[in-house]
Amino acid sequence: MIEHSVYTALEPIKKQELKGALVMSYFILKSFIKYSHLGGVGVSGVLVLEAKGKKPRVFYLQFDGRYLSDLEVLGIGSELFAYCVLPDFNQCILLGINEDWQ
Repeated sequence: MIEHSVYTALEPIKKQELKGALVMSYFILKSFIKYSHLGGVGVSGVLVLEAKGKKPRVFYLQFDGRYLSDLEVLGIGSELFAYCVLPDFNQCILLGINEDWQ
């Protein structure tokens, strides 16, 4: 497992070595990209660590459809934690649903 900001800083060859590994992402939900019963829900986000920068990098994650209602309740602008499968940030699991992180 690797943390998202560490992963983004790796050289491409090192990223390839992590194919199939888990990445932990702490991100701010920016938008809902798509939803389908078969494909789940796609979202865009930015890393919390980069959010206050002038131009944070936007990335995309794919969650199972069962997370749609939770993501909608949490809403755009929420700070979220997820585990995802590399290199495509698909097959993500939303962490801490109904937990108070403060």
